[in-house]
Amino acid sequence: MIRLLRLCLLLLVVPAAAGAQVTTGTTPSGLYYEVSGSGDPVVLIHAFSVDRRMWAPQVAALERRYRVIRYDQRGHGNSAAPVDPYSPHDDLRSVLDTLGLARATLIGLSAGSTLAIDFAIAYPDRVSRLVLASPGLNGYVPSPPLTWTQPVFQAAGAGDAEGAAKLWAETPIMAVYGGAAAAAT
Repeated sequence: MIRLLRLCLLLLVVPAAAGAQVTTGTTPSGLYYEVSGSGDPVVLIHAFSVDRRMWAPQVAALERRYRVIRYDQRGHGNSAAPVDPYSPHDDLRSVLDTLGLARATLIGLSAGSTLAIDFAIAYPDRVSRLVLASPGLNGYVPSPPLTWTQPVFQAAGAGDAEGAAKLWAETPIMAVYGGAAAAAT
């Protein structure tokens, strides 16, 4: 009976420890990343004003079959704020280069999807697949212009990520309308 109990305890502990192995690092340009799981590489690209942690609910399921890479874009999470002009899609390339990855599947949400599209256009041979949720498209100018975004982008351009995130949360696109969600705020 004791041996059976020990075996059950061992079986409960071993899978949890194996799934919990996470490697962290920072690229030469100061981008923080986390890698877990094994298999074909999948890069999760976060939305604006959040960081790699937004993907936490998806990681456990994905890392069973894939090598999951999450990173913080400049000025988000544990990554350094921008000090010089930069290209977000070149930052993604530096993450792949740092990890020695020739190709990866890119999964993005909102601004993360836009970044994935830009990367795929610049480096098509480095993309296995694209999974895009709520993407934008750089170069597209809406008519009429979305003037309410200007303060957000000015703050972000000035390196004030926290201020940009606060302004973004106050924009019409982030407003909560009606129903149970409004009652919860």
